[in-house]
Amino acid sequence: MQNRRLSAAIAALIFSSSNGCAIAADWGYDESKQPTELKASPAKSLQPRSGNPFARTAAPKAVPKAESASPETLEGASAGSAQALVPLKASPAALTAPAKPTAHPPAKPSSTKSTARGSTPTPTAKSRAAVSPGKSNGAIEDWIELFELVSKEQVTAEQKARYREALAHKLTTERGAEVSQITTFWPEVRGRIKNNEDEKTAFASLFRALLRFVLKSKNVTEDDSTILSELLGPERISVPGDPPLTEDSVDAYGDMACFMYEQSHPGKSVDAIDNRTVFASVIARKYSEAPTEKDKRAMSNFSLSWAKFKVMWLAANESDRKQLYEQIAMGKPPASDIKDPLVTAIFANGPWR
Repeated sequence: MQNRRLSAAIAALIFSSSNGCAIAADWGYDESKQPTELKASPAKSLQPRSGNPFARTAAPKAVPKAESASPETLEGASAGSAQALVPLKASPAALTAPAKPTAHPPAKPSSTKSTARGSTPTPTAKSRAAVSPGKSNGAIEDWIELFELVSKEQVTAEQKARYREALAHKLTTERGAEVSQITTFWPEVRGRIKNNEDEKTAFASLFRALLRFVLKSKNVTEDDSTILSELLGPERISVPGDPPLTEDSVDAYGDMACFMYEQSHPGKSVDAIDNRTVFASVIARKYSEAPTEKDKRAMSNFSLSWAKFKVMWLAANESDRKQLYEQIAMGKPPASDIKDPLVTAIFANGPWR
């Protein structure tokens, strides 16, 4: 009975709260009716259980082989998930997070002449003169550092040479600002991640999510597509759709559920493989049942929302953390009332804006 109640409580943390839906607006889901018995526990402590409250166990996948799963199979699994949920088990909070393997596709030759797919805009004098040579070189090296941050494999000297060539060419085009604008925020990011693994991990997640957004854009350049495909690897799909629900977003929802539980239950954790199976099943079902395309799109993009939250949480003081936590519990978009100048600068500058 206790495990059944815990399972219900965690499901409530993901999709409901006493004040309304805990996943709404940018969080990615909204329901008009919520089970009254599913209520998240109030936060008793806002202190992380360890140095990094976001260190997690790698999550199991909702659909191990999405490419071979039919819509009928997915719908059937979703319909039966409520009856097949494994009871959650609370355990001591000291759990380690094994590294998650990432497969990268073979490197493709870089084309340094194309800008958008199928087109090559003519550089203007204004775009060529917009950035001084010194600042241009600095921006290119900043991007190389960012690429090294987001890549889960070591970036080779050959890759760096191709990336520098592609970035230098892009600086001469009408989209050169997408390269040069990194200088407005990268020096501060560099300072944040230096000798701080928690910050480094959080910023890596944020920039991976932003670059994945660029890669899926209709206006991505051929060079950018080549570079980002190499760095990020293939996008793993949990539930096919338009847009699909990605494994990154499923993991992010599971991370948030663990985080909220641990903030409400100091010293305990529900971050374990069997619990992750529950999270993945619930999230896949909710995605399939999402009432609108807007809801599905928000769920699909949740990895970016959660990455932004992590960066802001690590920089926040105790008062701001309390407000950030309350925003999650009330279903508000992450950090809607708290402004982080660095995060604002990142979102306002670069190819993802």
